[in-house]
Amino acid sequence: MDPNYTPIDHEIIRLTLKNAETVRGQRVFPTSGIGATDCRHFRLRGIPCSVYGPRSYQMGAPDEFITAQDLIDIVKVHTLTAFDYLEWLD
Repeated sequence: MDPNYTPIDHEIIRLTLKNAETVRGQRVFPTSGIGATDCRHFRLRGIPCSVYGPRSYQMGAPDEFITAQDLIDIVKVHTLTAFDYLEWLD
């Protein structure tokens, strides 16, 4: 599949970073990640997206895990970002 991306200056990226910083209480930096997320399907249909997820411990190894606090924070960031983005579209 051809590569695709959401521009770093897009509103969805700005809102994700803002909400992550609010929830986490520290600065969050954008970065490119590994490929193969479902975002490619949305972007190919003109829907911008960002990926925000947990820190993974022992990724790809036995007993891979995330912390419960990371899970709670991710739900908060996703919820706030969806709300803000829908309000921005209005």
